[in-house]
Amino acid sequence: LIRGKSALFDPLCSSQCQGIWNLLIGVSPFDKDHVFLAGITIWEWKRSAGWRQVDSQFIPQFDVHSDKHTITWDPFNADIIYVTTDGGVHKSSDGGFTWQDINRNYTTTQFYHMGVGHNRKLIGGTQDNGSWLITGNGNTPNTGTKLGGVDFFVGDGGFSYISWLDDQQMFTQYQQGRMG
Repeated sequence: LIRGKSALFDPLCSSQCQGIWNLLIGVSPFDKDHVFLAGITIWEWKRSAGWRQVDSQFIPQFDVHSDKHTITWDPFNADIIYVTTDGGVHKSSDGGFTWQDINRNYTTTQFYHMGVGHNRKLIGGTQDNGSWLITGNGNTPNTGTKLGGVDFFVGDGGFSYISWLDDQQMFTQYQQGRMG
């Protein structure tokens, strides 16, 4: 089934190899020749067409949060498919062609580390969502400021600190030892 792995088709390592963390495989209960395989991105296989990537983090109607974990079908409608991710639940109503986030204002954010400044502002590194500065105007990343780091990296944030000597000096760490 996974014949044809190449530089363009490597479903478990298309951008990063994370198969031990995020991995799903699902066969449609309506069609044994319709298979989905995902890690960071979702790939679809049909006997008649072969493999194709069905999600993209840069186009809203195709965006499914990275780190896919499970897939399931509506028991009465083959076109309705649900995928669970580190960012919540996504739904396709057209057999996996387009996707929508159905979290209904439920925010899923896991902080790896937080630092607090003497001004009581918080800075924290999150799983999959970079680092956030929370100023006290709200208590979620939705009311905070997403920090871009020196290279605008948006994956996992990490250790984060605000200087107690100068609260304008903030430090964030990203994957692979990058600092922002």
